Amino acid sequence: MGPFKKHLRFVSQRVFTGHEAGQALIETALSMPVLMVMLVGAVELGRTAYTAIEVANSAKAAAQYAAQNPGTSVDTATMQTLAVNEANDYGITLNTPISVTTTCRCAKAGTTTADSCGPSSTCASTGGYLVRTLTISTSANFTPLFHLPGVGPSFTVYGKAVQEVLF
Repeated sequence: MGPFKKHLRFVSQRVFTGHEAGQALIETALSMPVLMVMLVGAVELGRTAYTAIEVANSAKAAAQYAAQNPGTSVDTATMQTLAVNEANDYGITLNTPISVTTTCRCAKAGTTTADSCGPSSTCASTGGYLVRTLTISTSANFTPLFHLPGVGPSFTVYGKAVQEVLF
């Protein structure tokens, strides 16, 4: 019989004393709180990420509406309504007002210059085209299920979408 088989035989014949009974139960009892804290942390992280994604998606929905044509690119009231409705579809209440910022540039011959967004724009008459950049910023308050030390009872999650509209 080889040395390995002798060792196996010794292990299989070993008699457990009363001191080792229940050791697995004690190890499980000690490790269970740590595992539960990790599970709760993972759930909270998932909820936070979900809220942040949906807040950003609500800004994106408003930006996509604005990019349809020149008329929708100035309709800030509908953009705000769309953003709020998109967030409400997923059970999130956005902070209002939703910020919609517009800047315009005239693009021609490979360069862009700042221009007016209104009817006083001279971009088209000089052979260029107007580029309107819309920035939609959204935010929502997020309240975790469990209090996070150092974070406070709730915090704000921000979303932002930037869309260029060409004329």
